[in-house]
Amino acid sequence: MRHAPIRALIAASALLLPAFLAIDPTWADGPYRGKVIDAETKTPIEGAVVVGVWRRQPALAMHPKYLFEEAKEVLTDKDGEFTLPGHFSFRSILSPLSEVWVDIYIYKPGYGSFPRFQTFPRVKQSHDDKIRPFETHGLVELPRLKTREERLDIVGMVCPSTDIPDAKLSNLIAAMNSERIDLGLGATTCFLGELK
Repeated sequence: MRHAPIRALIAASALLLPAFLAIDPTWADGPYRGKVIDAETKTPIEGAVVVGVWRRQPALAMHPKYLFEEAKEVLTDKDGEFTLPGHFSFRSILSPLSEVWVDIYIYKPGYGSFPRFQTFPRVKQSHDDKIRPFETHGLVELPRLKTREERLDIVGMVCPSTDIPDAKLSNLIAAMNSERIDLGLGATTCFLGELK
């Protein structure tokens, strides 16, 4: 009978543990929607790669680095339209204020890329100002690149980050390497893992 309090404590702990790890069912991000067009002709750009990268600030934020949480990619359709699926993030009462945010990248070989080389929306905007329109239906105008030098400048800056697994970015890697090969460069990877 003297083990009864210990057993009760273990049983109570087992019942409380799920509460500490509980998912906040109200927290979700996305989906994000938009349209990608040629800045000059205003025609839709089909086959542009749209990537969403979600990052989380560590619960004990002793440094400002955001940690990779998820990445999803889609291609624009014949009308230049896309819907990037949303992301459900696991949160617990141990880290209820751990901030999660998304960055969106758009790339099509031969064009400027979003978020740094588009014609519209304005490049010099805050992160929130760039992302907010995609919560309903954002419009992005990409300029067609006219010189080899312009194309070389863009292809070296396509990679969102080096901490994202290749498997999450297969379309982006394929598009990036299609442009590199067309420019006479070798295929490369700036992500985790190896190109197949």
